Amino acid sequence: MRELGVSYSLSTQQIISCDKKDLGCNGGNTETAYAYLEKAGGLVSAKDYPDTSHSNGMSGTCSSSKASDPLVSVKSFKTIRSAGLSTSATESAMASYVSKTGPLSVCVDAAKWQTYKNGIMTNCPTQLDHCVQAVGINTGSGYWR
Repeated sequence: MRELGVSYSLSTQQIISCDKKDLGCNGGNTETAYAYLEKAGGLVSAKDYPDTSHSNGMSGTCSSSKASDPLVSVKSFKTIRSAGLSTSATESAMASYVSKTGPLSVCVDAAKWQTYKNGIMTNCPTQLDHCVQAVGINTGSGYWR
C-alpha cells in the first residue's frame, strides 16, 4: 500500500502512449487521463516506463508489458472548478485537497515557463495549455510543489 507523504517518480510516457482518448504529445484532458488510469489499473514508475516522447515530440506506441506493474492506482478523481470562487477560495480548496488526498492536476498557461529562470511567478497568463501535478504545498511560505 502506498502512503501520502512519499514521493514517487511516475511515468508520463504511459499516459502519452497508452491513453487513446487523448492526443499524446499534442494535448489531452485531465479527466480522460484519470479515467484511463482507473481502467488500466494505475500508473507505473518512470524507471519502468521511461519518457521517450518529449525529446522527439512523438507519442509512441503503447507498451502493455511496460505498463503491467502499476506503482500507484487511481480509484476516483474529483474536479475542483474555480467558477464563482475568488482566487483565494479556489487555492484554499486546492490546498485542502492536496493535504488530505494527494496529488492534484493543475492546468496552467505555460507560455512564460519556456523562459522561466527561478523564483516565484506572480504575473501569470490565463490561456490554459499544459497540465502538471501539484503534489504538495507550503502554506507558511505560500508556494506549491
